[in-house]
Amino acid sequence: MLIDRVTIIIHGAASVRFNDSLKNAICTNIRATRDICILAQSMKKLITLLYISTAYTSPHRPVLEEKVYPPIADWRKMIDIAESLDEHTLNILTAKCLEYAPNTYMFSKNLSEHVIETYSSFLPCAIVRPSMVFPSIEEPFPGWVDNIYGTIGFYVGSGKGVLRVALNNYNVYLDIVPVDIVIKAILVTCWKVGSTTHTPGSNFVVNNTCQNLFTYEYIGIMLGIEIKEIPFENSIFPSRVVQTNNWILYYTLMILLHMLPALIVDTILKRSGRQPL
Repeated sequence: MLIDRVTIIIHGAASVRFNDSLKNAICTNIRATRDICILAQSMKKLITLLYISTAYTSPHRPVLEEKVYPPIADWRKMIDIAESLDEHTLNILTAKCLEYAPNTYMFSKNLSEHVIETYSSFLPCAIVRPSMVFPSIEEPFPGWVDNIYGTIGFYVGSGKGVLRVALNNYNVYLDIVPVDIVIKAILVTCWKVGSTTHTPGSNFVVNNTCQNLFTYEYIGIMLGIEIKEIPFENSIFPSRVVQTNNWILYYTLMILLHMLPALIVDTILKRSGRQPL
């Protein structure tokens, strides 16, 4: 049925864990992308194969143009290595791979783009690169989100009063883009590629990033204002996160504000015959 009827593929499945093992990142992100392309080759009515990448495939570049850059490794060899080597050898190899990428996620997404580039000789391919995906700005309603991960988890944790100290540079700008803007970019790109005559070897690349950058400090202030107006349910502590880039201060506050309250609460729960949190 897929081979006979499918006209558009949007490949957005991936492991987004930054600390994923090299084997899992390669198999989930790179090999699966190759398998989608192999399936797509047999589809009779395919007009678009769109791959959802990330704006951080080449974080060492000061400017990311809308093109596929040279790969940091050979994706075919990396799949062979992941399938044939044992976990211990792969862990050693991870350190070598991460000389060229900050983590296994960015490493695997960089190579996945080159899988798409390879198969663009036979298939009408496109790549959309969103930055950090945040809740919606308009649709289906402002603030909608269906997943708690990454930076979203950070702000939910701080809103609930669970997260009270964070180690980060609060002056760093976040490149965030609302999820409904990403979806619109994906749909428009599918239309563009599907309505254009395919040129073998060509990729249509779209960077989907933010025009207005905000710092961690600014978002923290805005979060505090919003929580006063619309507080979280069942908050443990008042929502106030101390942000610091000092390691000593961070670990001191983590012991005082995270570990000690947790130990006290768990001790009380255990003494009263309840399960610790």
